[in-house]
Formats: sequence, C-alpha cells, structure tokens
Amino acid sequence: KELSIRATLESVLNQTYPHFELIIVNDGSTDRSLEMARQFTDTRITIIDVPNGGVSNARNIGIAKANGEYITFLDADDLWYEYSLAEFKFLIDNFEKAQVFCTAHTLTIKSIQSREKRYYIDNFWKRNAESYARSTTALLCTGCIAIKKECFHTVTGFNSALTHGED
Repeated sequence: KELSIRATLESVLNQTYPHFELIIVNDGSTDRSLEMARQFTDTRITIIDVPNGGVSNARNIGIAKANGEYITFLDADDLWYEYSLAEFKFLIDNFEKAQVFCTAHTLTIKSIQSREKRYYIDNFWKRNAESYARSTTALLCTGCIAIKKECFHTVTGFNSALTHGED
C-alpha cells in the first residue's frame, strides 16, 4: 500500500474533528508503507509493527491498543472526507442508545447509491434490516463505521481464521 498510505494518513490528520488517536498496525508489509507512515510525526499517531498475521489479527491488535471509547477502521488504501469524524461525533451525540454507527461511503470501483438521510435501526437483527442487507448492499462497511469498544469484548474481536470478509 505504499502508493496510497500517505493520502490515507493525510485524510485522517486533516479531519475537522481533531480529538482522536491514530493507531497504525503494520501487518508485516514488505513494501515501503511502514517507512512512509513513520515520516508522520503527529503525536496522535501510534505505530505497531507486527509479523503478518492477517487483517483480523491486525484489527484486533489495534482495538486492544486503543484508548478511546469508540473504534473506527481505515485500510491503507481508503480515504476519509475531512468531516468523517465530525459525522461520527454527531451520530454518537444524537443516538445515545446506539453502539454501532455507519456513515455513507463512496466506492471508486463500483457505483453504489448511498442514503441521503440518517436513519436509525434500534435492533440490527430485525427482519427488515436483514431483508435490506440481503436484497441490496451491506448495511455496514468497515471503512465507514464507528463501534463502541466494549462491543468487541462481547464478540471477542474479529475472527483471525478469516483472511477476508472478516467484517
């Protein structure tokens, strides 16, 4: 991901909401992405370098290291709009009972319409939410979610046996 990591990190560091920690888990990359990440000197950045263990293992390491109450994810080739964290903050402040938050996203490979308005599913497993997820696009995408950290204790994190589709 050496060709995209700089833009990814800049998209995080340029957020309008500045109160965050950025944990970079280098999962045994063999290109120059770790070297490029180390060029950033922002005090909000923590870099963890581990042997390749897969995406699930890397996510679990980052979750364990995180000090915040909410966790978000961003892969090294993803970008956030400058207001992404501000939108999460808005959702967290205005939907007090929710523990998982999802924002709209844009895919550059596929053309998928996003919802224009915010909506709330009070029980994710309700039949209508399941039906929607099966009939159209997924309700959640790893790059545009924020999850209360305590949720990961309930489900014991990501399944490290899965090499893709872990989210």
